[in-house]
Amino acid sequence: MSAVTGPREAGTVVLDIGKTNAKLTLIDAAGRTRVEVRTPNTVRRDGPYPHHDTERLWQWMLGELNKGLQERRRFTMDGAVEA
Repeated sequence: MSAVTGPREAGTVVLDIGKTNAKLTLIDAAGRTRVEVRTPNTVRRDGPYPHHDTERLWQWMLGELNKGLQERRRFTMDGAVEA
């Protein structure tokens, strides 16, 4: 990993889980979208009724946040919002 150089910007991560996609968006202090990643929100057919794969979404979210902390070191996460 490379060292952090220069000032770090504060940002807020928004988690938006819709019927067909889930999205993580990093928004800076000025309200601009800096990073956005998406994944399909698949429906599982196992069990007594169809349902979204919350465990897969959880793992995806943690992985993307971890990747963001490692690769996009110029940002610090000030907060998180679910939409």
